[in-house]
Amino acid sequence: MKLIKKLILVNIAFFFIISIAFSQTKVQKLYEGKKYKKCLKLCDKNISEKKNKELSILFKSIILSENYKNKEIVELYPNSVEEALKGISKIEKNRVNNPKDKFYVNNKRRIKKVVSNSLIYADEFLEKAENSEALKIYKKLRKIYPKEKVYLYKISKAHLFNKGKTLKTLNVSVRKYHSVMYSLIRNARKHFKKSAMYELESSLDILYETKSKDLELISIFLVFLNKDFSSSKKSNKLYDNFQERYWQIEMLKMVNDLRAKGCVCGGKKMEQKHPLILNSCLNRTSAKYARLMNKEGHFSHIGPLGTSPWERAKKEGCRADGENIAAGSSFVEVTFNQWKNSPGHCKNMMGNHLKMGIGRGGKYWVQMFL
Repeated sequence: MKLIKKLILVNIAFFFIISIAFSQTKVQKLYEGKKYKKCLKLCDKNISEKKNKELSILFKSIILSENYKNKEIVELYPNSVEEALKGISKIEKNRVNNPKDKFYVNNKRRIKKVVSNSLIYADEFLEKAENSEALKIYKKLRKIYPKEKVYLYKISKAHLFNKGKTLKTLNVSVRKYHSVMYSLIRNARKHFKKSAMYELESSLDILYETKSKDLELISIFLVFLNKDFSSSKKSNKLYDNFQERYWQIEMLKMVNDLRAKGCVCGGKKMEQKHPLILNSCLNRTSAKYARLMNKEGHFSHIGPLGTSPWERAKKEGCRADGENIAAGSSFVEVTFNQWKNSPGHCKNMMGNHLKMGIGRGGKYWVQMFL
């Protein structure tokens, strides 16, 4: 009797395994045969019966993300890409809850395919200036992959780089936002592949057309477009446009050109250095002190009340490790040459820094580094 029971249990288990394997094979065959409606129907049946559920969710997501222009599929699922991302969200949650499950590893390429298709779908809306529709998908992607920098960038671009709207949507600080954007744009080829140059150029076009005053973000795009895509026909033109609008960008360009070539500071040869970007906090610190010197007729690194450059920077919420000051001219090029021809100031501009701030008050100038 016991033997009979065991045989029955074994047969039931064997039948269950065979039925799952058959279902899995059938789902994949229907997909590969482009019988999408039948495949979706089987996937939905499997999901409701909790039979081979994860693979069914995945293939359903693949079909929906690939066929967002297919009228028959859209009739069944009007928001096909959003539905596809719901499936990916479930798969990602299951991966977190079951780290030893091999399903994710075995299907990583397919999951990436759904994500890539969804991004293309959203980008198409962005190209058509239907930014609110693009935002829906970018937000969902960022919710699933909060550490992925590309979605922060895409959300920002969909907001036309409006800092207020972007920071509210992303719920991040200005410092965090600029830090992530710097990391992303610095490695644009890695994150955007073949479209990297287009992304930098199109973003700068938006920043120029919207008259953005986010000089830190503008400088990041300009610096790395110029550094990594010198073949870009628009690179010099974009730099010229922003220099005409913002004298801070003009000074940054002069300093970075000097660093790119290398120079001699007071008889000491200075090697080529990486480009600097503008920093909002250092810009603010520099501008306030330049205006103060102009108002008080004061000219010193130590302020009228005894504050040092480092204390002034700290008060504004940042650090600094170098400061140049100048007086006498209201022209960017004249002031730049004053610093270039002074050994100490020249060495500061050629120092191993990453960021720069610049401020002007009348004919008084402050330049800070970090």
